[in-house]
Amino acid sequence: MANVVNREFNRRQDKEAIVSDLAYLRVGNKWNYTCIIMDLYNREIIGWSCVSHKNALLVGAAFARLPGNLNDYKIFHSDRGSEFDNMLIDEILKAFNIRRSLSGKGNLYDISVVEATFKIIKKLSIHNNSLL
Repeated sequence: MANVVNREFNRRQDKEAIVSDLAYLRVGNKWNYTCIIMDLYNREIIGWSCVSHKNALLVGAAFARLPGNLNDYKIFHSDRGSEFDNMLIDEILKAFNIRRSLSGKGNLYDISVVEATFKIIKKLSIHNNSLL
């Protein structure tokens, strides 16, 4: 699979490219995996999910929260983790004609926009004791 986004994080149109990653975060009194989907157009978090286990359903739940018609989204970019590169996500992308873009193997810079957002979220959660 190609890296279509190729670190070109500045997009000119809403829903042109969305990017996703997950992190282990404290939510309330529990630790959970959190998946966010961000629109590269304005860096807004447009989809998210939070559960105790890391799997494709976590990513699927974040897709279910995306606003508007999923057919309007053009490119979905993520790392090559099994939570993203699997049959469930393939079926979602195919059903809504969303082009897949995968980071280079082991290359965190290819999803650095989301990594930076998680850094801010983690910093806030440490100062506030928890997110929710």
